[in-house]
Amino acid sequence: MGVCCHILQGRPDTDTEDFNEVVNCPAGTRISLPEPSQVTFPLWATATSLSQPAERAHSGTHQVVANGPLPPDAGASGGSGRLRVVWNEPAANSEQVGAINGYVVQRRSRNTDGTWSAWSGTVKAVTDRSHTFTGLADGIYQVRVRAKTDGNDNDPNTTDSKILGTTSTVRTVAVLAASTNLPGAPGGSVAAGAQKLTVTWQRPDPDTGSLVYGYTVCHKVSTAADSTYVETKVYPRPGLASGSVEITGLIANTAYVVQIRSHNANGDSAWITVGTTHTPTT
Repeated sequence: MGVCCHILQGRPDTDTEDFNEVVNCPAGTRISLPEPSQVTFPLWATATSLSQPAERAHSGTHQVVANGPLPPDAGASGGSGRLRVVWNEPAANSEQVGAINGYVVQRRSRNTDGTWSAWSGTVKAVTDRSHTFTGLADGIYQVRVRAKTDGNDNDPNTTDSKILGTTSTVRTVAVLAASTNLPGAPGGSVAAGAQKLTVTWQRPDPDTGSLVYGYTVCHKVSTAADSTYVETKVYPRPGLASGSVEITGLIANTAYVVQIRSHNANGDSAWITVGTTHTPTT
C-alpha cells in the first residue's frame, strides 16, 4: 500500500491553489516542498490500494519558510477606469535571505459567473510605494502586493509556489466609470514636541465613490519659500478614520507651516493649512 499525497497552498484572504501533483509514495517517504516564504500548507496524506477507495489518513498544518520578506501592508482605491494600489515597506524579517529589491503588484477581475480571472501585474522598484492600473472596464477587482528579493525571477505572473515572499492581504475594489469624484479635504491638527511636530489627520466625511487611500503632509519654516516644502506620504491601514505622523529633526523655537491633502484613485483634494504656525520645543 502506498501513500497518496496531495499538497495545497492555503493563505488567509486568498484562494487555495494547487501547486503539486498527486504523488504516490511508500510510507515514510520525505516529500520535497517548494519554498514560499512563511506560508502555512495544509497537507492531506491518503492511504490507497488498488482495490480500496482513498481515505484521509492525516490532516495537519506544516510550515515551510524560505526566508523571504514578510507581506507588505497594502491598500487600494478604485475610480473611473483606474485602480490605485499603495503599500508600505514590510516589517523586518530577521531570517530573510537577501535584501528587498522590488515589489510584485497584481490584480484580477471578477467574471460574470462569479469566478475570478488569472492574476496579472507588474514589478515595481524597491523605492516605489504605489502603482496605478488604468484603462480598466467597470467591475470588481482584487489586488495584492508582494515584496521580492534577488531570489525572484522578475516575472509578475510567476506562480505562488515559486515566488519568494508572501502576499499582502487581498483587497477587493470596485471600478466604475461614473465614480469620478475627487476626495474631500481631510481634517487635521498639530501638536508640538521636542524638535518635532505630530500631525493628526481625519478622513474626509463623507468618503464616498472612489475611496481615500492616503494623505500627503508637507511642512516648511514659516518664513521660507513655498519651494522648500518637504512632503511626507502617509498610507494608513485601509478603513482607518484617523491617524497621525511625526515630523522629526526640526529646529526648536522656530515656527513651521503644515499642510495636508487626501488622495483617491481619481486624484487629489485641495491643500489645507492646519492651524496657522506651529513651533517645536527644545
